[in-house]
Amino acid sequence: MAPSAVFVIVVRDIPVEKQGEWLRMAEELASQTWNEPGCNSYSFVKKETDVVPAPPAAGNGAATTRFVISEVWASQAQLESHFQTPHFKKLVICSCTLCVVALCFT
Repeated sequence: MAPSAVFVIVVRDIPVEKQGEWLRMAEELASQTWNEPGCNSYSFVKKETDVVPAPPAAGNGAATTRFVISEVWASQAQLESHFQTPHFKKLVICSCTLCVVALCFT
């Protein structure tokens, strides 16, 4: 049986003042991910209409903007290989320190 495609949606709420830094990391991650075997699609979008107050856990109550990352992988094995790449390990860990909220759906 052929492996099934894997669809991944990641939601990140980024404080407005950290967006430039987060976007630089997201663009670097995307450019390297597009070249990986099994990556059929990888994109992220800024939800223009959604600047929301940060939850109390964020501390300073700064406004955030929601970004959505959409990925399609040829198989679960190739997605798991993606998790082991140096650029994933470096950039995802760094970018998560900028998030207020991070959700992932597969």
